[in-house]
Amino acid sequence: MAKFKSYGNWIHWPIGDALRWRMQFGCSIEQAVKELCLLMRQEPKDFQRDLFVTGVFVRSHPARPVDWNFPPREFLITPSRLAPGAPHLGRTPGDHWDDLEPVVDADEQPTNALRWVSVKLIAWKHVECDQDRLIIAWMPLIEKSVGADQAASLSPPIAKSIDKDNKRARRDRAINDVLDRLENPPRPDLPWGRFREEVCRAAGYDLSANPPPKLPRGYGPRTIQDRTREIIAEGKQ
Repeated sequence: MAKFKSYGNWIHWPIGDALRWRMQFGCSIEQAVKELCLLMRQEPKDFQRDLFVTGVFVRSHPARPVDWNFPPREFLITPSRLAPGAPHLGRTPGDHWDDLEPVVDADEQPTNALRWVSVKLIAWKHVECDQDRLIIAWMPLIEKSVGADQAASLSPPIAKSIDKDNKRARRDRAINDVLDRLENPPRPDLPWGRFREEVCRAAGYDLSANPPPKLPRGYGPRTIQDRTREIIAEGKQ
């Protein structure tokens, strides 16, 4: 098995990006989902003890209602770009994965939402995990499918740059993610400056970090503002 070091800090990884990364190595979406569900259902071992995903709980299964206070509130830092204390934010229980699958977009690509397989209703949205921990847990399954030699050539930096050639798409997904959390466009609910901070955070760049991250092109205040207006206009067409 390839050996990778998992650092203590979280590397936010939307579940859709994680599945697309796995699919780059000769894997269908069905197989990627099957493997992910297997990892999330099994009992945690050693390096997997912190392997879990977080998300915003949308609805319980009609046949399996949950208590009003589900999911339990998270008091510790979790791999989520949402603000601590966000309504219905919590860990997705392992036993839920028996009946979960990702929602796919118009291009049949996985998104960051999960739905109940049996009733086709959205169950979780804004689903994320920690990148390093998931990659480490995934490696044995990848080795079985592509061989140890090719698996050994993989490393977390590859996953960290999964959108390197498609930065605009990553930024646009971040904008849509933030818009999805707002009932209305940025003004007057959220000033443009704060909106840009939320977009950067959704894309994996926390501007409150010290030192602040180096932003790629396309994240300037005016660029974010103009592109957001375009996305809102496109949504109204």
